[in-house]
Amino acid sequence: MVFIYIIVFLIFPAAVLYNIRFEKRGNFNDTLISIKESSVLKGIAAWFIMISHFITNIGVFGYNTGYAKIYEWFGGIGVCMFFFLSGYGLYMSARRNTPTFRQLIKRELNVLIPMAVIQLVFWLSFYGNGKSFLDCILYITALDGSLWFLSEIMLIYIIFYIGMRFFKKLDILAVALMCLTMSAVFFILDFPSRWYNANLVFALGMLFAKRRDSIVAFFKKRYVLKLILSFALFAVLSICYSLLKEFKVSDVLKLFSGCALNIALFSLMLKVRLRSKIMDFFGNMSLQMFVVHVNVWGIVYHIMGSDLLITFIVSLAASALLTIAVYYAEHGIRKLLKVK
Repeated sequence: MVFIYIIVFLIFPAAVLYNIRFEKRGNFNDTLISIKESSVLKGIAAWFIMISHFITNIGVFGYNTGYAKIYEWFGGIGVCMFFFLSGYGLYMSARRNTPTFRQLIKRELNVLIPMAVIQLVFWLSFYGNGKSFLDCILYITALDGSLWFLSEIMLIYIIFYIGMRFFKKLDILAVALMCLTMSAVFFILDFPSRWYNANLVFALGMLFAKRRDSIVAFFKKRYVLKLILSFALFAVLSICYSLLKEFKVSDVLKLFSGCALNIALFSLMLKVRLRSKIMDFFGNMSLQMFVVHVNVWGIVYHIMGSDLLITFIVSLAASALLTIAVYYAEHGIRKLLKVK
């Protein structure tokens, strides 16, 4: 357990806080979430998700994770952060240039092709033994639900395009209503709650991008009080979610908790500049990390067997190294084919 504590409570936080900067008294980061800072936050979110999955997995198999169990919550936090940052970043980009259908196709392919290729490699090398061709198709396209996060973000890209292209004056409202409709469909079809209790955070990210200046002005007044209140709201909603987790109302509480979290992070970024080169590095390959780590766990567990501590450590290291290898291999192929 000591090794896990060292990783999740010392090494990882140190990597996150590396090169952190604080605004001077009376000054604020008016530019807020720049492309660089967004990449850092996406790197943090990706590591939250991966560590959360591995901590949960070894806990399910009987390993006592102790205080590290708190990281089981961080997976949901990472997902909410990613949805918010995606909504924020896409809207900031759309303010400069109206999204085109060609951009939509490119965006979808930039997710689908790397995902399918990585999935196919893992299928051929390990997971496909004795399985049918249909199983293979479902696996490499993530239609089996194993990579639900990427499947959902691809659906949200379509919703974003429709909202921005055809409902320009009501863009955010249109996107929010379509996300809500999608959530209702998933709920009726009895999909796991993760499919529908966080995607509205994407619309919240769009809203903060659209009203950035007025929201920044709002938080500047009595900044410390509003910062404390936003984090307190997140804490209260998270506690309520924890206590009522067995009830359906918890899905709503998780959504509100995710919204409160991103509001708190947004206000925090007015004073704090996260400049970790490590998190920025992984933020640029967050998609690859998500696909790789889900597959790596099964292989490492199959090899290591009952030694769950070693399985945890090796899974983290192997996922990070394979993510880097896949990312640079993909970019090498893109450069060779002259694909941007």
